[in-house]
Amino acid sequence: METEEKTDTIIENSERLLSVLSGAAMLFHEFKKEGSASKIKLGIAGYLIYRGLSGHCALADKTGINPSIISGLSHFI
Repeated sequence: METEEKTDTIIENSERLLSVLSGAAMLFHEFKKEGSASKIKLGIAGYLIYRGLSGHCALADKTGINPSIISGLSHFI
């Protein structure tokens, strides 16, 4: 029987804060505009808030990309 290794990709505090703020801003914008809110944007906003509150990045787990490496690349841009 094979067991699947579960890795928890924990993101840094600054990235967590940015995720929560970005998700909240996107959520606020979607509910503020007239007409119906985009379900895709609401889903993305919800994921960003979840990511920031939990500190876990499911996308990084699935892709194998370490988010701290990406954050370090900003020094070269």
